[in-house]
Amino acid sequence: MNSTQEYLNGMLYSARDIVVNTTTWQVVSGFTNKYLVSFLQKSDHTAQLVSTPISIFISAFFAYGLTLIVGYEIISYLGISFGWWKPGLGADDNEDGCTSHVFVSLNTLPGRKTEDISVICEKGLDAIPKKEYELEYPILFHFEISKEDYIHPDLGTNLKLLRTRVLDWFLDSQQYYLNKDKYRSEMTAEHVYLFDKDGQPLKKEESTLDALGIKNGHTIHAVIAC
Repeated sequence: MNSTQEYLNGMLYSARDIVVNTTTWQVVSGFTNKYLVSFLQKSDHTAQLVSTPISIFISAFFAYGLTLIVGYEIISYLGISFGWWKPGLGADDNEDGCTSHVFVSLNTLPGRKTEDISVICEKGLDAIPKKEYELEYPILFHFEISKEDYIHPDLGTNLKLLRTRVLDWFLDSQQYYLNKDKYRSEMTAEHVYLFDKDGQPLKKEESTLDALGIKNGHTIHAVIAC
């Protein structure tokens, strides 16, 4: 029994020595001691978090883990916003064959006549000068379509309903609440311009989303003339 325990302890210490002597470990350890430990030691409230080697390891584990998670979420959000990739879908997604959820990337164009914006939007999303957008970064939200909104159980919903729901969402948003004094007094679905994932205008109001090539998880671009 003792020989077995001694053997396991020897293996454990050997593994520890291998890890500790690696370049990666030395770099991470040096970075941790120079920045994380010194930062936490500045306050009496956080100094105890790095008072022992074990506490330093635990604090570093959570700090680097949180950094990786936040970094992943930011990159994922930006990737979906700019259309670099599609979000992952569940295994039971689209089980009825209809488009039931999409992402909407929304921006606003205040202070322009509807007629002028309509002419520009006819040419596609890229025709809109970026300097005229109100928001530097568009608002991205996930839009779920319930079966009660389907025009037919086998067809799903149409573009007309989606356009109306995007407007409803915007009118209930914080963006509208904080800036409504500078927006037009009355907005209708006609002030909402929708574009597919490639930036082409969507205009066939009675067509279903599936018929327009809009699938689950696709990103639709919305521009509101407000």
